[in-house]
Amino acid sequence: MQDKVYSIFTDEVSVSGIWQLVTDINYRNHIDSDTEYSSLNGNFSVGKGMDIKNRIFPQPGIVVFESDEYQKSIVYLWELPLCDFFISYFYKEAGNGVKITATLTIQGILSPFWYLMYGRAIAKNFSRDIKFMIDKAK
Repeated sequence: MQDKVYSIFTDEVSVSGIWQLVTDINYRNHIDSDTEYSSLNGNFSVGKGMDIKNRIFPQPGIVVFESDEYQKSIVYLWELPLCDFFISYFYKEAGNGVKITATLTIQGILSPFWYLMYGRAIAKNFSRDIKFMIDKAK
């Protein structure tokens, strides 16, 4: 299945400002309009599970698959039957601003089905969600 990518450049926020915002999972329902509630027990780190109730899809078991504080990147893993969703965010200093890239990668035999069920809505909302995050990080 082909990756779905959205990228934007902004000079309205700093990398450190947006990084602090997105790694505060307990605050996620304030930066993502589709999130009803969210919580993380403990520190934000690889392998940590999050309790996120989203309006688009049923309550998933999302895990921090990869996190690089130095390069400011996060990859979340959402496991579905015979399919894995990887939702990646990269925040990079670029000139006088920040380049933000969101990528949805779906792998597995049922990836076309799960893309139609949930992936399409996730990818479609990348632009809205990132603009909302930028506004909250100001």
